[in-house]
Formats: sequence, structure tokens, C-alpha cells
Amino acid sequence: LLCEREGIEWVWRRNREVRLPVAKIGLTSNTNVPYLNPAIVLLFKSRSQGKEPRAKDQQDFERTITHLNQEQKTWLQMVLRTWFAGHRWLNSL
Repeated sequence: LLCEREGIEWVWRRNREVRLPVAKIGLTSNTNVPYLNPAIVLLFKSRSQGKEPRAKDQQDFERTITHLNQEQKTWLQMVLRTWFAGHRWLNSL
């Protein structure tokens, strides 16, 4: 999922132009529990084999979107707009 890197950047395997600093792929909760940046997770869930999100991925998006900060929303919106124009999640971002 997150193995592909170039220098200090994570690179999306589906399109190498989509990048994020490695320092931003992992986050830590208030209780010091590490977790993946939800914007990246949602990017992977946004399409399954070139199709619209599965029902469970749509549910994950709906549950997660309110917890994203503005930077995460903007990044996900930019990637979806560029690579999946017209994606149904764009209206909510």
C-alpha cells in the first residue's frame, strides 16, 4: 500500500504523479496510537478495479470525511478531480 517512494515522497502506484511527503502518510492519535493518513486510505478506496467505490468504501468515506482536516480534504479533492473527474465524493469534499 505505501511501499512505493521516491526520496522523501510517497508515490501512488496507480499514477506516479500523485505524491505526498512520507512524513504525512502516518499520523499519531492523541493517545500515541499510529494510523495511516485517512486521505490516502480513502484514495485507495475511491476506486476498485476502475469502478465506483464499493458500498463498504462509500460507508467508510461518509464516516471519515468529517474527521479530515482541510489539508487532507484539499489533497484528496485535487487527486480525485485530476484522475477521476466527476467522482461522486467530490461534492462532499
